Amino acid sequence: MNHGPENLLTLQFSRELEEEFRDDYFRQSLMQLRFAIVVGIVLYALFGIFDSWITPEIRVQVWIIRYAIFCPFGVLLFLFTYSPYFKKYMQLTLSLAVLVAAVGVIAILAMAQPPGSYFEFAGLMFIVMYASVLMRIRFVYAGLTIWTVALLYAIAALWISDIPSPVFGGASLIFVVTNFVGMVSSYQLELTARRSFLQTRTVRDLEGKKHQIETGKLQAAVDAATTTLRESELKFRTLARTTSAATFIHRGEKYLYVNPAAEAMLGYTLDEFLATDFWAVIHPDHQEMVRERGRGRIRGAAPPPRYELKVITKGGEERWGIMSAGPIEYEGRPSSVRSSI
Repeated sequence: MNHGPENLLTLQFSRELEEEFRDDYFRQSLMQLRFAIVVGIVLYALFGIFDSWITPEIRVQVWIIRYAIFCPFGVLLFLFTYSPYFKKYMQLTLSLAVLVAAVGVIAILAMAQPPGSYFEFAGLMFIVMYASVLMRIRFVYAGLTIWTVALLYAIAALWISDIPSPVFGGASLIFVVTNFVGMVSSYQLELTARRSFLQTRTVRDLEGKKHQIETGKLQAAVDAATTTLRESELKFRTLARTTSAATFIHRGEKYLYVNPAAEAMLGYTLDEFLATDFWAVIHPDHQEMVRERGRGRIRGAAPPPRYELKVITKGGEERWGIMSAGPIEYEGRPSSVRSSI
């Protein structure tokens, strides 16, 4: 039994299994992802109010970044999750969304004046953790994305913004630690998802094999019973063909089989019997008796093993016979057998 990915660095399975996992991961992630996108848009918009308070000098620029750029982008991303193409480009579009959100915060950080610019750093850490834990970005994509964010932050802090070195050094250390925590979180979440996928798949395969075995046993039992039934019917037909007693098998009012003695007794061929109503050969005076004996067997009564019965031949001649009747299994279904001497 396989307990995990073949490559513990990239968390990849073999090609066929990897495709199956990605399909499953997409189905399992879609509802949570849509929720995370909506919440992310709302939070990103709400932080615009906070930015207006701590960086009033760039209020217009903040609103353009948050409300005119990212929020529409987030809405388009949410709508794109309903597209048939989203499954193929899911990881790329999610990574792009994180980068757009992070670049927006970095741009605000670069334009803002201290001390307001210092607070934007906390927003970047929030984006990193949000992307690593809630956005369902797989480990490899999450790692590339958050370290790209870290690189863009370093460039903005060193060459664009006027952040003092001690502040930059402390913030960078915290940012690196946050990135490592985000990567570990993303790694563990995906590893757990992959192991859960394998366990579910293994259980499904075992259940499938069990079902196949049980189906095979059932089919074998059915085949054995069918063979036994056919052998029994073959023996019965052989016996019926050689006996001098007229033998009739019927189900309801339809004849299923008659032996040569029955053909000789009543003058009908087998094909004619099969096309003839059961009551056509029973004398009208005795039809109610036959019906009553049938109803008695249904009620559980024990009718006489033999009784006299008048029948009518194909030529219209009336004949008496001593009849016996009882249930029989014929061609796998309950039927009745009657024998007359």
